[in-house]
Amino acid sequence: MFHSPGYRLRYGGFLKIDFPRLPLTGNSELLRALAIIGGELIALHLLELPKVESTTTRFIGATNIEIEKISWSKNTVWVDKAQTAGFCGVREDVWNFHIGGYQVCEKWLKDRKGRTLSTDDFAHYQKIVVALSETIRLMTEIDEVIEKHGGWPGAFAQGSVRIQEAATNSADSDSIVPLPRPKSVATADRIDQPSLLNAAEPEAPPYQAVEAIDISSTRPDLGDLDRDDLVCGIRQMFADGEERERETAIDEFARQLGYQRTGTRIHDELDNMLRTAVRRGILVSERGALRLFARTIEQFDREALKDQFLASLSGRQWIERDDAIRGFARWMGFRRTGPAIDETGRSLINGLLRDGRLEREGSQIRRAG
Repeated sequence: MFHSPGYRLRYGGFLKIDFPRLPLTGNSELLRALAIIGGELIALHLLELPKVESTTTRFIGATNIEIEKISWSKNTVWVDKAQTAGFCGVREDVWNFHIGGYQVCEKWLKDRKGRTLSTDDFAHYQKIVVALSETIRLMTEIDEVIEKHGGWPGAFAQGSVRIQEAATNSADSDSIVPLPRPKSVATADRIDQPSLLNAAEPEAPPYQAVEAIDISSTRPDLGDLDRDDLVCGIRQMFADGEERERETAIDEFARQLGYQRTGTRIHDELDNMLRTAVRRGILVSERGALRLFARTIEQFDREALKDQFLASLSGRQWIERDDAIRGFARWMGFRRTGPAIDETGRSLINGLLRDGRLEREGSQIRRAG
């Protein structure tokens, strides 16, 4: 679902400010079709699908050249400044394909700048190109499948209601769970927390029977949520700059997660997450009230960030530098790794290497000692 271009375009504004909402369908045929495509996507991204072995690119120029400057022109990804060597047969849409904030075809090579590619590196990059090309094809197929079964929002009905019935029988119209239509990207940061149950689209009947919905089907199990995802949610909640009493913050966060009541277990787990945010320096606790410490990464004390960066690393396992920076960003409650966080992360790594608190091997790092 999250690879549907229609989904990303339709709800892009909300995807910038909240956890992705997963619309469910009561149409078993649609569910099976999407599951098959999803299985292909997983296999592609793990480079396990046999199709990735069908090379669509070839390397031209000297193969022993060091990676200098990455650029693209004439369906070729060049790896040197003079554009004499590179991978030809890379379409523009493949070259421009992003995962998160990273342009895959460019970043994989930039991470190896100054190195000479091995035979395995050449083969791996060619597989990446195939995987991205197939991903683009499957993303189009996802939208075609959804459109075939009713489109947005009719393809997503609750329970056993068939899409055709939901579209033609007004008695069944309350079975459709409408999703909110996003406002413009320019106002996305000012959108209040959207309610999946209460929002309606012009082409969908306004939803009335809220009490008929089983709320347990729309809320997460806290045990299934990643702790860093919860920390990101806490930063987002406090991003308005308002100070909150601890109990108020717990209740508000519980509501945002879909819990109508804050029982003892939920209360204690969310209280623990707030304390985690304080320990990481995200929140400040003063006289029982909580507030956001800093809105941007640049506002933090550098030495404190060094300690938090080390804490974000798991044991002494080797990890790619960029993966470590992304993990650190989420550790500090930032969902995305923008230029400022990326630059800060690289600076912290260099400082920790000089301090002898990190070890480096190629593009990988780990905690020293």
